[in-house]
Amino acid sequence: MSNHSDRGCALLVTGFGPFPGVPVNASERLAHDVAARMSALHRQSPVVAAQLTTAWADAPQELESLLAVHRPAAVLMFGVSARAHQFRLERTARRRNAASADVHGATYGTERNARAIEVTVTSVPCDRLAKRMRAVGHTVAISDNAGAYLCNASYYQVLMSARESCGPRHALFVHIPASLANPGFDGRGAVSGIRYDRAVRAGCTIADFIVNL
Repeated sequence: MSNHSDRGCALLVTGFGPFPGVPVNASERLAHDVAARMSALHRQSPVVAAQLTTAWADAPQELESLLAVHRPAAVLMFGVSARAHQFRLERTARRRNAASADVHGATYGTERNARAIEVTVTSVPCDRLAKRMRAVGHTVAISDNAGAYLCNASYYQVLMSARESCGPRHALFVHIPASLANPGFDGRGAVSGIRYDRAVRAGCTIADFIVNL
């Protein structure tokens, strides 16, 4: 039986920095805004936000350090997707990734991420979470394909960590529309059907659900 005692923070919320084709990554801003809102609402439970470098060589070490230092009870990860037109709850992560260039121009090395399990699944009940989000007016979809880039690789790393006795109890990756980072998008306009202020509220709905599992 896993022992998830001796926790540090209640929740670690991550986003990514820029990468080729995405000079401004909306997930970074959203992660910090969701963490700030959650911290204000739950002062007794520490919430930590962090940006992961969109680099094959850097992100794994950054995640490992964050998990070791903060010992989160739960992890909520945000990343952008050109295919996402709403919040997309990712149910699975896969061991294999594509040889796509990162922010430094480096590509994925096949020697990395060589653990035996091909597909790992979140413990977060995505169907229940999606129902909760829709009940309060948020648009959401459930996906079993987190892609083959650093979103998937980082999610796989955290879900594998959750299988260990010292890992987080729950972890979830959520893809958001890349267009949330459009210049001038400050909550007064709508992009991909989501206002930024509503995106923050949706993110907090997800965070609150995970923290209270």
